[in-house]
Amino acid sequence: MPVRFSKKTVVLYCVMFFNCALVFCFDLSIGLKAGLGHFSFYGEDYERYKARAGLQYVRSELKAGFSSGLFAILGIIDPLAIQAEVFYTRGGDGQKAKYVLRHINANLWDIPIFLKGRLAIGPGVFGFFVGAEFILPFGEGYVNISTATSNNGDQNSFPFASMNPFQVGVVFGLDYGIPLGPGKIYFDLRSFWCLTPFHPTSHIEKNDVKASSILLMIGYGLDLIKPQEEVPQ
Repeated sequence: MPVRFSKKTVVLYCVMFFNCALVFCFDLSIGLKAGLGHFSFYGEDYERYKARAGLQYVRSELKAGFSSGLFAILGIIDPLAIQAEVFYTRGGDGQKAKYVLRHINANLWDIPIFLKGRLAIGPGVFGFFVGAEFILPFGEGYVNISTATSNNGDQNSFPFASMNPFQVGVVFGLDYGIPLGPGKIYFDLRSFWCLTPFHPTSHIEKNDVKASSILLMIGYGLDLIKPQEEVPQ
């Protein structure tokens, strides 16, 4: 049975996280972050789709995408923190055959919320995190098909209604924050695996077509409330 979450449930959890963190936090940072990565699909139905007659694609084509947006780090119990983010993402999938390239692009709002462990290593702070990521597609997506003999491919749009309007998955990764001025510069490597289908309905048996990504990001966070040990006495 597919995993389902309502938008009201997500909003409620977000409010609860922020309220608890603001009451008990011992440090607070907010900032901006952006990055590039590889986006793709996975699942048994997706592999079956690629293998159908006339669609002999292989999953070897790099599909670059990007994300950018806001983040907040709320320290709760040393060395743990809650980190919440809101990103605009442009991603999709890339498929390559002998003579054909096929790219899928979609506009997404990404909302990762995760638990983060932090350790002071060297001049900065090393972090490792795991949590949930919620995806809200919007606008139109595009499918671009080009051949080896043509640089200009055929582009077709697909409406928002053809995508699952609410998707959820697991995100995990590492980061490193280096003090710089009134805050820290962060370097972030993460992987995301969606648990819900990309399309709300499917003609392919189990509808097992899900999104995944690997992102390398850089950002800067302003320390609004510093940990007690960093506050001058």
